[in-house]
Amino acid sequence: MIYPDRRDQWIDETVQPAEYPASRGNLAAEASVQRFTEAGGTGVVLRLGLFYGPGARHSEQFLAMARHHVVPVMGDPSSYVSSIHVADGGEAVVAALNVPGGVYNVVDNEPLTKAGSTE
Repeated sequence: MIYPDRRDQWIDETVQPAEYPASRGNLAAEASVQRFTEAGGTGVVLRLGLFYGPGARHSEQFLAMARHHVVPVMGDPSSYVSSIHVADGGEAVVAALNVPGGVYNVVDNEPLTKAGSTE
């Protein structure tokens, strides 16, 4: 959620995050991880996608709105949204305990467009 909208272009960890008010906390946390790494630690950043599944509050809110025929689409409907099931996110956190320091995007391997299909 911190990346700029790149429509149908692939986003990997080398893409510079967008700096806007809602991303400030994420970017500050990542800067802390970078300082920890520079001091000799092993810093790992997981950039998790939009959670879906049981207990994922924002997806539950979207479904509630959809039941009332309200479906918000932010940005171009043909651009991609990176999502991840809550169980996969949990598995990624455990797996990250044994990875080299760095920044990792953690999302589904088959992204959907904001319109809801992979075209």
